[in-house]
Amino acid sequence: MRNASIIEFVRPNQHLLRLLFLGLILLSQFAGAQPAFSEEPRCASLELFIRNDDEENTQVIKRVKAFAEKNGHIKLHIHNLDEDKKHDERFQQILKYFHLETAETPALYGCNYLLRKLKPDETTDTRIQSLLTVSIYTRTGCAKCAAAKEFLPLLKEQYPVFQYKIYDIVSDNSARERVQKLSERYGKQAVSVPVFHFCNKLIVGWVSEQSTGQKLEETMQFWTKACPKEKPKAKPADENQSSSSTNQLNRPPALKAPDAINAPTLAVRPVPVQPLVLSARVDTHSITQTASLLLASQLASLADDDALDPPPPALPSDEGLPPIPGGDSSPPPLPFGQPPVVAGEKQPPPALEEGDTIEVPFLGELSQSRLGMPAFTFLIGLVDGFNPCAMWVLLFLLSLLVNLKSRAKIVAVAGTFVLISGLAYLAFMAAWLNVFLLIGYLPTVQFLLGLFAVMIGLIHVKDYFAFKKGISLSIPEWAKPGLYARMRRIVNAENLTGAIIGASILAVLVNIIELLCTAGLPALYTEILTMQNYPAWKSYSYLCLYIVAYMLDDTIMVTIVVVTLGRHKLQETQGRYLKLFSGVVILLLGLVLIIKPSLLF
Repeated sequence: MRNASIIEFVRPNQHLLRLLFLGLILLSQFAGAQPAFSEEPRCASLELFIRNDDEENTQVIKRVKAFAEKNGHIKLHIHNLDEDKKHDERFQQILKYFHLETAETPALYGCNYLLRKLKPDETTDTRIQSLLTVSIYTRTGCAKCAAAKEFLPLLKEQYPVFQYKIYDIVSDNSARERVQKLSERYGKQAVSVPVFHFCNKLIVGWVSEQSTGQKLEETMQFWTKACPKEKPKAKPADENQSSSSTNQLNRPPALKAPDAINAPTLAVRPVPVQPLVLSARVDTHSITQTASLLLASQLASLADDDALDPPPPALPSDEGLPPIPGGDSSPPPLPFGQPPVVAGEKQPPPALEEGDTIEVPFLGELSQSRLGMPAFTFLIGLVDGFNPCAMWVLLFLLSLLVNLKSRAKIVAVAGTFVLISGLAYLAFMAAWLNVFLLIGYLPTVQFLLGLFAVMIGLIHVKDYFAFKKGISLSIPEWAKPGLYARMRRIVNAENLTGAIIGASILAVLVNIIELLCTAGLPALYTEILTMQNYPAWKSYSYLCLYIVAYMLDDTIMVTIVVVTLGRHKLQETQGRYLKLFSGVVILLLGLVLIIKPSLLF
């Protein structure tokens, strides 16, 4: 009687109950949503395609299965292209993705790679392991590399299927060569560290966990699947359950909800209230599973066949297969229409993934992590320009040129001196740059250069307190009479052409004589520039920016003299302050290069 009354209530309200139970399922699934890196470990999904005429099929299958079992986090799908047309259609989609007409089998697809013509030997293991390897290229003293390394344990925990290898391009010459080959393979002239190579993709640089870290995780998540859970063992029914089941009313078999595919078919009584209350005490997964079974059994409890909805559609047969971008899945699509790199071949690669870069005229691509380099270049060049050695010569030359009382001649002669000085200084710095490029990224060189800078900085600081006493990096007294004579000949030249030629020669001689006086900052800067691993054209662009800043103070002084026609000479007190200023900057940069060079990356 009680059961009959409940059935009478259920029949007219069956649609409302369905919505209620479906709402419980969705709510429980939503409540079970976890933030990133809190899910279960994910597995790589690999597809092995074979044909009947492959003589080594059995051995290759056995080899690949053994590798998958040893790894423990691989979902292997084996497809015979001659037995099922849909397998051949899928294989053609994969070939289309790689822009291939055909591929020799046995072939393995997964993680954005297609391995063709597998052999039943160690080469197959090596190729599959390479497919499942994340290579991280770093450099000693690189702060961004250290930050990336701190993020790796999260990836290892979430994606244990991959093997993570870290290389140091400073101590490992072969690693440096591989980075260069990768940069060529993926269409990049040069790259900076850290560099991540995995899933047929190159990700350059490190900004933060929220930026680069999320990009790494999204790529891995796209090419992996949730690991299959172990099927729960069915418990044998006790005697009471067996006896009660024989007394139940005849009804259709209980339907299976999608989330309970592996759960045993249960004959549930038509009163579902008590199981629902009990299931609220278990975890989220149990709520989902219990609610799904409860909904199915409630529908099955309706006596009339015409009141039953049709069974839910079966899961697709290709569930769990790796995605095919542009084929059976969502993005990422082919970048700029280019196919991914096929193992063993040279093809147009996918575009380099470097989301934190922008294109800047003359300076090229500047990433968000490198935005400080232009400002750093300009400031150091500006500091270097306030050099008492070069400034003394220019001010003395201007004091003589004022006597000409011709602004045009002053601009022509003094402007030539400043321009040639800048070009000579550029050649001097380019020589430093080529030396460091030839030597490479050696910590010993960094330490020695830092020590050299500290010595120069201390000497400059010493000159502030004891000017020209002891060791001093200034224009020597024996060279000054010759410079004075040349400057007077320039002023007394009969024609402007002769004065300009004389100013050009004077500029070159001054740069040679003041070599030790100005060696500190250019050497430091070019070493720091080399550490950025820029392409050659970009490095020289930064050198030009440095020279622009270096000549800025000279240009301002020439402009002031041309406008005012006044005489200005560099006094000893002013020279000592300039020595102190440049000495402190050189000293600090040298100490940073010795103690914590990562601050300069």
